[in-house]
Amino acid sequence: MSTKLLRLTIVATLALAWPAAAEAKCDLPAACREIGELRQLTDGTLVAYPGRVEDFVSRFSTHFSRLNSQHLACRFDAGSTLPKDVDADLGKILRAKNSIDPKSKRSALYKEDDPAYRSLQIIRGSLDHLAGLLKCSGAKSAAAAKKTEEAGSVKPEKGVCRRQGETPNEKETNEALDFFRDQMQEAMDMALKEEAVAKSSKNLQRASAARGKYNSFRQVKGYWDNIKAASCMPPHVQGLLKYHISLKKAGRTQDLDSCAQLCDATAEWYQKMLPVGGAFSRKTFVEGCTARCN
Repeated sequence: MSTKLLRLTIVATLALAWPAAAEAKCDLPAACREIGELRQLTDGTLVAYPGRVEDFVSRFSTHFSRLNSQHLACRFDAGSTLPKDVDADLGKILRAKNSIDPKSKRSALYKEDDPAYRSLQIIRGSLDHLAGLLKCSGAKSAAAAKKTEEAGSVKPEKGVCRRQGETPNEKETNEALDFFRDQMQEAMDMALKEEAVAKSSKNLQRASAARGKYNSFRQVKGYWDNIKAASCMPPHVQGLLKYHISLKKAGRTQDLDSCAQLCDATAEWYQKMLPVGGAFSRKTFVEGCTARCN
């Protein structure tokens, strides 16, 4: 055998024995689980807004780093079969997260106008779109998720009810909701005054207790803010609220049993309205509601 032929034979043999370049693959099941964690985290933050923003920012990075740098890292490989929009969604999510300042002051009253709240909505919509691209179990199609994200850029249309069994809030319903929100604000103001008096007399235990009451009332007011923003409620809950405000207008007080029924029914509906992972303390809500509804 000639030297040239021997060399060609050796090269051919090595080529057959050399392992072929591995096809680029991503861990899609792990990516979908991570997306689920991020969606749950974002949903809980949106519901509890303006609370839990600092917690969101700190926990977000851990989940997103695994999703971006591990489970979907193969998107840059030559053989990747991932949709091209995957990288665009990841970039949009990261930019929205980086725009949130966890230390800045924010208001739950006009949260739709708050840039941080809008960034959370962008993150949530982009996660839905990404889940659709990856065909994660239970995900919307990418096109449907895109529409959801775009819809998040406008405020909810008043009087448009999308949950079954709900009707647009009537005038008296909104008056009752405003009453409860005002009652919580009044309770917050009283708790702050109580705290200030306690601090001036150096009664730290009483000051701490007053601060605890303030935080509880603030939490309940946030729930009432969200309930008012929903603009739709079941008719039986609206009936209880309208009855309450009719008594107020007549200068009468509601009996404790009826008051408890109103607070329980509102809490039950609100809890069902929340997305999976939404933060809600039914006990705190009912206690704050019954304490001030008379």
